[in-house]
Amino acid sequence: MMPEDLQEELNQLEKYNSPMAIFKKALSSFKIVLLIVLGVLANWILALIFVVSGAGGNGVLGAIIPLVLFIVAFPAIYLILAFLYGKGLVVWEAYNSAIKPLIGRILGSIFNRFVSDESTGSGRNSLQEQQQIKDEEDALLNAEMEEKTKGLMDKLPEFISSRLHLVTTIKEIVRNIKLQKRSGLAADQIKSKAMSMLFEALDRQLDGIVSPPSALPFYIALGINLAFFVYITL
Repeated sequence: MMPEDLQEELNQLEKYNSPMAIFKKALSSFKIVLLIVLGVLANWILALIFVVSGAGGNGVLGAIIPLVLFIVAFPAIYLILAFLYGKGLVVWEAYNSAIKPLIGRILGSIFNRFVSDESTGSGRNSLQEQQQIKDEEDALLNAEMEEKTKGLMDKLPEFISSRLHLVTTIKEIVRNIKLQKRSGLAADQIKSKAMSMLFEALDRQLDGIVSPPSALPFYIALGINLAFFVYITL
């Protein structure tokens, strides 16, 4: 069974799956709020200028289509960009504040169980017995990993969970830990290196899909927005 404290942290991941939470996160950024407000107001002002100046002289469609773009379409684009920004921010925050620490705790929870016991596989056992012990340890390790990671993977967005290979990654790290322990390295140093290896592996696996969001799309949309206004008024 998943320890209660880990289960509680898993349950906290639910807050990252709500669309409202995504919008709240986007609107928590003053820069994003300012860009949205400026974008919407600018479009409504441009629509007013367009009407007053009589720029839409190419029939009804020539007037209505630009007005719809200024009053509805472009403001909607800014809201969509805000949602995408908020989603990226939520994913980035969840990854660094919840997912990585939780996976680190999962590795820490099995550290002593699979590393501290040096009696298995001793030289007094035959090769067949050593292989049997190793197979049993691997089976226990896989079962432990499946149990501790299943709840986490079920709560993560599919585009993240599909890229993570937790069981394989942690299994490789545990094997590396055992080799380092046999070399006489202190336990705290081993654990520190193991955590570094874990987080580096996670970053590699999620490279390109989990990153700090950028406000650049807002500036691009504003540029297109203004360029469109200049084009239809020439």
